[in-house]
Amino acid sequence: ECRSGEVVRVSAEACETLQAFLRAPFDASRRYNGIAEISAVASLARRNFLGHELKSQRVLAEVLQESTVDSRQSAADEKRSTVDSRQSTGHRDNYEV
Repeated sequence: ECRSGEVVRVSAEACETLQAFLRAPFDASRRYNGIAEISAVASLARRNFLGHELKSQRVLAEVLQESTVDSRQSAADEKRSTVDSRQSTGHRDNYEV
């Protein structure tokens, strides 16, 4: 879903290097080929994922904001209801509402 549909082809050397990274710990003494290609693919994947993630964050922020507004409204309504019921029954406490 995060992928925009494009196919990225890499050289056999880049593919071999990527497989070596996935199979074993990084070997600093080994010379890896295709690093620039792998970096380009990683950048593309990161950019596509972050775009999707930012969109999700905006949606989540909107939902949370609406939820916060709704809960504040509910709390205010409940407080108003409590005050109204106390006034109608003549019940008074030693504190102000």
